[in-house]
Amino acid sequence: MPPTVTYFDKLIPQVICQKFRNNVPVSTEMLRAAFDPEIRKDFMSRTLTPKEITQFVRNETIFKITNILTKQI
Repeated sequence: MPPTVTYFDKLIPQVICQKFRNNVPVSTEMLRAAFDPEIRKDFMSRTLTPKEITQFVRNETIFKITNILTKQI
């Protein structure tokens, strides 16, 4: 599986960072999914539901807007 080992998906690390920012516990399976392609496939199919992805996008948008509005020049 060399081609899939070198593939880097930014979604799971972004989800992990968002959970840390919101003070939500992160599972070890989620951390393992950021590095292992086989665990990533299982994690993406079981854990990241459309509802969670929608919530993730909403939270990221709010976070970016808040950063823009509070940016000090």
